[in-house]
Amino acid sequence: MKQFFIVVAVVVAATHFSYAQKIEATVIDAQSREPIAYASVGVVERTLGTLADTVGHFSLDVPMELDGDSLRISCVGYGELTMSVADARKCKEFALEAVEYPLPEVVVMPIKTTAKHYGRKSAKGSMFLVVEGDSGAGKEMGMQFKTKKRAWIKNVSFAIVENDSMLTRMPFRLNLYKKQGNEYTNNLVSSLQFLYTKEVIVEGRFTFNLPTPIVIEKGEYIIAVEFLENFPNHNFQMRTGIMTGHTFYRYAPQSSWKKIPLGSTLAIEVAEEE
Repeated sequence: MKQFFIVVAVVVAATHFSYAQKIEATVIDAQSREPIAYASVGVVERTLGTLADTVGHFSLDVPMELDGDSLRISCVGYGELTMSVADARKCKEFALEAVEYPLPEVVVMPIKTTAKHYGRKSAKGSMFLVVEGDSGAGKEMGMQFKTKKRAWIKNVSFAIVENDSMLTRMPFRLNLYKKQGNEYTNNLVSSLQFLYTKEVIVEGRFTFNLPTPIVIEKGEYIIAVEFLENFPNHNFQMRTGIMTGHTFYRYAPQSSWKKIPLGSTLAIEVAEEE
């Protein structure tokens, strides 16, 4: 169980495929021709994906057997671009069209609210959740929560195992998905990024205080942290155990959510209307 995520990653990503050919290109804004940093790139409904880097460049090994599948490129603030893997192999540049999103309604937080905590406060456990760092970019780890009233998300935090090989630095993207029917769709957060460093861990937990609280309405959500870079020489491990809840995990951009019967240490604090 200690190698849970690593075993899943190797089995899912490597089984049934023989020869992989690289797709290498740059993601740009169709109008300005400027590169789009951290755009999501993935084979739809497969565990193959990555993110563009800070200058819009990406490289992804895709087996020849998947030429008939679809490759999708997306980024908040832009329309999605989808084409066959076979056609994508011919491209060296992918241009995304910017789309206008209506500005969210400004809702002033009332003076009287109730403080609530969702997620695990404890960082203890005899088992470990491990994120594979060689292909970490684009992986998402999330937690499910429900709110019965309008609320404001104030911060997000997590605890990782501290050792000599622990992850020391990582830019993350914070994503929020609301349940619609049976699916969690449409990221409700517009490109909110934060930087984790081990130096700011306090009592075993890293906390990111949102510059402006995110207002949410009554409903069921997944809030997730997305790794924006690979980290082949470091470890990202969380302690867990039985009866600790569930973790929602997405192995690659454009793949489906998986529900794991072990709780992560991800947690949020909210202010809820009274």
